[in-house]
Amino acid sequence: MRVFAFTDGHAVMDYSEFYDDLQFLNMIDWEIMQARYWNNTLLRW
Repeated sequence: MRVFAFTDGHAVMDYSEFYDDLQFLNMIDWEIMQARYWNNTLLRW
């Protein structure tokens, strides 16, 4: 079994959430992941 974690934002920020279950992949802003420059989004989950 592989152990992993991902966040919905920069891991250092207090408001970012950590996940370890693939059912929460929808919490990632996939559109901004493809952007050349990342920035805060207006939408907060």
